[in-house]
Amino acid sequence: MKSWNVVVVSGEPLTRLGLIYLLKVDAGFGVVGETAETAHALELCVTHRPELVVLDLVLPRGDGVVLIKELHRAAPKTDVLVVTDLHDVMTVQRAFRAGAKAFVAKADDTLEVLAAVSAVRQGTRYVSRRIADGLLGELSCGAMASHRHADVSTLSDRELQVFRLVGAGMCGSAISKELGVSVKTVETHRQRIKEKLHLQSGTQLSQRAIGWLAGEGGARKNDRVKSRAGERMGGEKMPPHRVRSLAIDQKLVRPVGLEPATKGL
Repeated sequence: MKSWNVVVVSGEPLTRLGLIYLLKVDAGFGVVGETAETAHALELCVTHRPELVVLDLVLPRGDGVVLIKELHRAAPKTDVLVVTDLHDVMTVQRAFRAGAKAFVAKADDTLEVLAAVSAVRQGTRYVSRRIADGLLGELSCGAMASHRHADVSTLSDRELQVFRLVGAGMCGSAISKELGVSVKTVETHRQRIKEKLHLQSGTQLSQRAIGWLAGEGGARKNDRVKSRAGERMGGEKMPPHRVRSLAIDQKLVRPVGLEPATKGL
């Protein structure tokens, strides 16, 4: 099997450097480009037609899920592997619906990234053990998960991006600079968000966004704490030596296959 060409997209220089090293040295891929900008990422993909794009969902002046959709239109034969800190049920669903083939958390072991790459090369969708456990945990809560995401799931990708930035405490002008759009466009999104979430004021919008974002951040923090505690209690960390490919169909997470993690690399 011939080596794949890859483009790495992340707003964090150290993350890009680590992924590039991993893909070049451990996977033997050729990295044809790296960037933090969505427009540059599209340009690289149109120019080089890579087999794989590895990207973060949180990007400066852009949104990862929106970028996945644009990549799918501009380079339909290019597969997308997501490596990010955002991995609640709704975000994972949005990424796969946009066209992602695999989803890994930044806190995962590097072997998970290699396993995801192996699965993608074999034409299989993949989520890491950490992501799968989180999804199954939320889905097992049923009504609790539905309540936490009530109404927010009706937001478009751009509205959800604005909602997150509002929750992070950013004002309209700061959001417009972050997304590269006008302040008027941001205010239009804010108004639509208030209508969809049945909110009466900007204050209510800020409170709802802060609370929702805190729920996402708290889940990720607990995930990291449990991971560190498991390493201390269990001694040597057990590597994921099998690829676990899962089909994501809205709210269904179903194991569909087991393959050696190194097969095809």
